[in-house]
Amino acid sequence: MGRSSDNSQISYEEKLEKKVTIEETKEQGIVVTNGETADVARWDSTWNYTHIAVSTGVLANAINAALYTGIGATISPLVPIPGWAIHGMLQAASWTKLGSKPGEAVAKQWDTNKNGWVGFYFQNGYDARENVVATRYSTR
Repeated sequence: MGRSSDNSQISYEEKLEKKVTIEETKEQGIVVTNGETADVARWDSTWNYTHIAVSTGVLANAINAALYTGIGATISPLVPIPGWAIHGMLQAASWTKLGSKPGEAVAKQWDTNKNGWVGFYFQNGYDARENVVATRYSTR
């Protein structure tokens, strides 16, 4: 997926010293990438389903609880994908600016096909030697 001028992007460094990039694209919505994308020669040809889907109601409640108790304690057990990916997706959704109960707004945003469920997807990025050098996550 190439970057176009209508994509916005934010970068920050994680404690693990890996580059995490947050993009909002027309095609995939919010995409959170960990790794050096400059080293990526190719991405997986399709988005891979993680086999993790959470109803918007359950996810909304977990996000609301995370605002007060922390992401790791509430969302990580519910959605077992890397913490950097969840943190990046929440940051992109501006979840701390959505009032005292942001869960419903974020869950609706992440449920891009409006079926009442949020599915989590990933792609690996490979260097010229076919080593995984980056991974990115998105929701649907």
